[in-house]
Amino acid sequence: MCFSLDNLVAVFGRDSDVLQTLLPALDTVLDGRCHIYRQWEADFSERTPKKLSLKHLTKYYQLDTESAPRIVFLLQTYYALVCKLLAAHKLGSPQSIETIVDDSHFVQYGIENFKDKQAHIYDWYADTVDVSVACECAEKFDYQQTPPLDALKQLYHDLFPKQIRHQLGEYYTPDWLAHHTLTHINITAQTRLLDPMCGSGTFVVLAYRQLCDSGASNALEQVAGIDVNPLACLSAKTNLLLNLSADTLAEAPITLPIYHADTLLNPPDIGTFDAIVGNPPWINWETLSAAYRQQTKHLWEKYDLFPHKGFASLLGKGKKDLSILMTYAVVDQYLAPSGQVAFVLTQSLLKTGGAAEGFRTFNFPNHDLDAVHVDDFSKLRVFSGAATRPIVLVLGMPTDNSPNYFVWDADKATVAQDAPSTITQTLTHGQFIAEPVGEWGSAWLTGKPAAIDAVRKILGQSDYTAHAGVYTGGANAVYWLTVHERKNNLVRVSNIIKGAKRAVPQVDTWLEADLIYPLLRGRDVNRWQADPTVHILMLQNPETRQGYDADWLRKNYPRTYAYIQRFEDALRQRATLKRYFDEDVPFWTMFNIGTYTFAPYKVIWHGFGRSRMHAVVVGEKDGKAIMSNQAMHPFVGIQDEDEAHYIAACLNSAPFEFAVLSHTQPGGKSFAQPGILKSLRIPQYDATLSYHRDLARLSREAHNGNVDDDAIAEMSAQVWGLTASELAQLRQSLATIID
Repeated sequence: MCFSLDNLVAVFGRDSDVLQTLLPALDTVLDGRCHIYRQWEADFSERTPKKLSLKHLTKYYQLDTESAPRIVFLLQTYYALVCKLLAAHKLGSPQSIETIVDDSHFVQYGIENFKDKQAHIYDWYADTVDVSVACECAEKFDYQQTPPLDALKQLYHDLFPKQIRHQLGEYYTPDWLAHHTLTHINITAQTRLLDPMCGSGTFVVLAYRQLCDSGASNALEQVAGIDVNPLACLSAKTNLLLNLSADTLAEAPITLPIYHADTLLNPPDIGTFDAIVGNPPWINWETLSAAYRQQTKHLWEKYDLFPHKGFASLLGKGKKDLSILMTYAVVDQYLAPSGQVAFVLTQSLLKTGGAAEGFRTFNFPNHDLDAVHVDDFSKLRVFSGAATRPIVLVLGMPTDNSPNYFVWDADKATVAQDAPSTITQTLTHGQFIAEPVGEWGSAWLTGKPAAIDAVRKILGQSDYTAHAGVYTGGANAVYWLTVHERKNNLVRVSNIIKGAKRAVPQVDTWLEADLIYPLLRGRDVNRWQADPTVHILMLQNPETRQGYDADWLRKNYPRTYAYIQRFEDALRQRATLKRYFDEDVPFWTMFNIGTYTFAPYKVIWHGFGRSRMHAVVVGEKDGKAIMSNQAMHPFVGIQDEDEAHYIAACLNSAPFEFAVLSHTQPGGKSFAQPGILKSLRIPQYDATLSYHRDLARLSREAHNGNVDDDAIAEMSAQVWGLTASELAQLRQSLATIID
């Protein structure tokens, strides 16, 4: 049988007779090996903080269990069996399944390390389940032909629903993207290459093939892969073994250069490499287990990757991605002098305002490296079923030039996982300029040269300060209210508990109206329009920047005091309260609230999740200042309505909007955060300038439904001294982004 991806799925996939026979059999005997499962589950839970969705598994597998981890363990056991059978038959027909399980079959053919100690956890069934049906099917394949680059990837995708793989953070690199990434590495017959988070071994196998093609005499000794997951290591070894030629196998004994280890905490001593390539895991620091965060904390500090402290970290600037640490650690540990790095990463590492500032300094302790090339695939859907924004970042010896920055596009956004390696020849790309928007380490500004020349006129510190909205510290379910009716100075309210991060009881009660303010939720803000749909209880003294005094609150607002007392335990448990305030502050203290929060006018915009600037002016409602929602709605508090409209017109103008889009991540969580006014300049409103007054007028008209974007663009050009040609360049570039 042809050794193809489709045939492997047909023979061993989720609809195959082999799986339908073996999976229930494995499930039946697992209870007799429960100690092994508990050992696996403990490690699995440590690496998988999010609860797995059972429905996505039971949709495909009809097993009598309500445990998602149990089904995953059974599937991993089955997948490991298939890997071992394919690897064994590549060498020769095994005498029995026992010779595969005890490694004697591999040792017989000179493969000294096919299975490491941790991989034996998947052999628990060997003396209880008849797997002959799988053995017979494995014999049918033609192992003499060249296998696919990653022969197991499609089978793994078929066995594990994409929702489960995404929950586990498993995004396997398409073969075409691996090919493209390696085009940036100068591979010669002497090159040593490492993938420090190798997964199923795509990069290792491809590099091995290219080394063989280049005439390397010791190609197998010149590549290496590391992974913390024993199943990934087994996959990588299987893929590599399937690619070994008969001549190489004849040179036994052979050590497969795949190492089971945590690259960060216990990196194996395997020397240095001329090139480091791969696709590090894209995992946010906050989703890692508490134990792993603590274990790796010293490394984040060693490489100075926590530039933000205190409230800056609290309000969204501390969302570190594990790939940041991986990059610095492996360069420090494994990169040879004058070596190169080519990693598949997320675009957010170049575009987010604060989270990756330490990364973008490229201040490696023992290497002089800089970004020399970027392939931006953020317009394309590269990973199956996932709306990610991948880039290929190449680090090399610094030059006097800005890095080459290529933005790739296609008529159809989705690039098939099995696309040929030549697929990039059918894509279009444009070469952009890339440079920091501000000081070294700040987010990258990217665009066509003429547009970037124009944007430079907009760069600089604004005369206005933006703030994040009201932050409850994860206690929205206490402070956010639905108002049902009003009677004199009282209102009947109920707290909004739907979607609460912290479970609290729902309370329906009458409260004093004075401390209840209108609140904008995410969907309440649009371009030129906003309408608050809920309310918020404001118990913060804007002068002292902490909660109102308890005696004062009890005396003047007894109903409100009694209401907040119901939630004392939950509010005291807020990590932000413990971390940033003294123990004696009122437990209802909130965050990021000052006198600016109660300004009569606010210019508010969407801070994340949008791909356009959505700014709006809001005044008071029912005599109360309208509150905005934490980092979702940054704002500028203003006393004068004309000045507020001038700012809104600048924010929504084509020049400013392109400046935002060119250095942030449209649609991302860090789009248009408050920090944009630190890097993009809006001058102070001057009522003596006619074009300032005209911008305010155009904003008022837009709020009334008469939007004239052309007039706003042309008038705002005078704010930044843009010529007609420069404005045209910015508008043309903006159109290519938002279309």
